Amino acid sequence: MNVALSEWAARSASDSETLIDRFEEMGYAVRGKPEDEVAEILRRPPDRARPR
Repeated sequence: MNVALSEWAARSASDSETLIDRFEEMGYAVRGKPEDEVAEILRRPPDRARPR
């Protein structure tokens, strides 16, 4: 299930700057990455803490 969701989210993010911004806010470093790398990043916990 997580694989399918991460792949869907990566495809969606490729068309949405707002979604990229949201993932970045959540701690996922996805900006400027290709779709397959974004999917891999989203399968793991965020790399950095969410700013408060």
